[in-house]
Amino acid sequence: MKKLLLVSYHFPPDAEVGGLRVQKFAKYLPLYGWEPFVLSVDERYYPLKDFERVKDVNCKVFRTKMMLNPRQTYTALKSLISFATRKKGNSTEGSSAVIDEGAVELRERSVSGLKRFILSLLWLPDDRTGWILPAVIRGQVLIKKYRIETLMTTSPPHSVQIIGYLLKRITGCRWVIDFRDPWTLVLEKKRGGVNTIQRWLEAKVIHHADVVITATDFVREYYLRVYPDLPREKFICVPNGFDLEDMVLAKTRNPVKDEKLTISYLGEFYVGRSPEVFLRAVSDLVRNGKIPLGQLRLRFIGKVRHFGRKDLEVLLSELGLSSITDIIDQVPHTKALEYMADSRVLLVFSPNPFMQPMKVFEYMASGAFVIAFTPPGALADLVKGYSKGIVVDEDDLEGAKMAVLRCYDMFVHSEGRERDLSQEMDESVLVFERKNLTQQLAKHF
Repeated sequence: MKKLLLVSYHFPPDAEVGGLRVQKFAKYLPLYGWEPFVLSVDERYYPLKDFERVKDVNCKVFRTKMMLNPRQTYTALKSLISFATRKKGNSTEGSSAVIDEGAVELRERSVSGLKRFILSLLWLPDDRTGWILPAVIRGQVLIKKYRIETLMTTSPPHSVQIIGYLLKRITGCRWVIDFRDPWTLVLEKKRGGVNTIQRWLEAKVIHHADVVITATDFVREYYLRVYPDLPREKFICVPNGFDLEDMVLAKTRNPVKDEKLTISYLGEFYVGRSPEVFLRAVSDLVRNGKIPLGQLRLRFIGKVRHFGRKDLEVLLSELGLSSITDIIDQVPHTKALEYMADSRVLLVFSPNPFMQPMKVFEYMASGAFVIAFTPPGALADLVKGYSKGIVVDEDDLEGAKMAVLRCYDMFVHSEGRERDLSQEMDESVLVFERKNLTQQLAKHF
């Protein structure tokens, strides 16, 4: 069996969703002739852990500590110097001290822009640079010890790709890059010294890699435009997906119940994600007698108590929806799948036109309706291709009302039978099953 080193910052028991993609690749690669070895960070660096995910791990996992990154080193030195200065002190008090403090403040303001720029240079490409050296040292040892010929690095954090670049140069391994999220695409409209360095780093990495994997065709096409001098076949799209085994188990443990129309959101609200338009749509439908309040059940699961500067509970109270809404803090992935299986409608909010959140594939595999509040782009195209998918513009209140009312009408006219997961899944969904995707991936090793 051929051997592969997978380098990923996120890996079980890390609860971050970013670890799921590589976790499932590692699970199914042996079916296609590859023995994966995983290199990741020590578990202490994961702020939230989900140990149930470890049950799914069937490969050797090696972990390393991290060093302080340059910015952390700067902060530590600054604190040390500040402490030493305070300890030494001086006897100057009164008005002279006030004048000195004022002068220092003025001087600091005058150089604040330069200071921010310099500090940003200490955090390139991200705040995980402290893992680069330990991972390169350990990775080199593993490649030599196990006679590994192929290397795959998955990001973000994009420091992982710097690790891959160095291991490629040191060992000569075939190197496959996996961009779960794009690197500099989000910087496309921003110009400046730091962004220029980020693009230079990305170009260095992409030019030296043997294969570049993206999670959406949108991002693949972007890279083809940015790097027209590179062979088109170098850029491959292997989308996110779902594990059929996981979904069947979730359905068995928690079959859908049809007493009420259950609408759920799972995840967190960040970078412009907001449920406000959806909630105002539901409130208007209830107030105008289109949907009885008692026929609805709303659930928000994960890091959802706040969005932007707003409080979810406060908004629910203002809209008269508190009595039908459950707010549930973050749960293990297996429990999240059970909530999906127990929902008739699942929501996704994404202002990002070039990403397809991993949960959307699990949403579709559950057989529920999926309402995506998103602009035209990769996510909109994915949901439109799903037979129960509905796309609504982020700020379209009337469109949101129509989407919710359509789901309610379908719910009312259904016969109340429990959904059979295997029977409901059509070809447009099955192509995203993890085994199929891993088989596609393995062809490029």
